[in-house]
Amino acid sequence: QLTELLEMLDQKLSSLILESNKSEDPDALGLYDRAEYFIGIGFVAMQQYIADTMFNSKVSKKNALNLGNKSPKGIPYIAIINFAANWWKHEAEWDWFGEGEIGQQTFKDVLNVSGSVEYPLSNILSHLCAENELSLSLVIPKLESWRDEFIKYRQNQCNNNQYT
Repeated sequence: QLTELLEMLDQKLSSLILESNKSEDPDALGLYDRAEYFIGIGFVAMQQYIADTMFNSKVSKKNALNLGNKSPKGIPYIAIINFAANWWKHEAEWDWFGEGEIGQQTFKDVLNVSGSVEYPLSNILSHLCAENELSLSLVIPKLESWRDEFIKYRQNQCNNNQYT
């Protein structure tokens, strides 16, 4: 269950935040890096939820990721979640100097949302939580809203025999 996993990750994240608040140098202790790791796992689990929702739908990923509520910058929240997951999974293996690579685009997308490559997943999660506490579970309503819009979109496409 996605909710159960995100709640477990939130407990770990809360513990790390508490520990970092008490520390004189949480960065040197690696607390921020550990938080990024758990947030990354959460984004990948959310990406799996997106893929499971889209499974066998014949709706293009591009169209699906354009659905749902958008951030103040006009980026669909679902797309933000998707590229945050891709960032966490692939960032270390990307050739940052290659032309036309997915890494370059995701890098630009992450910067567009997080404003920084230093702890970008924490920044993205903060953006998604709209200044509330840093919590992966707070993203669930965005996923549910997207899912509901996706289902309507898919039904409309099926009724009109358009599968794009």
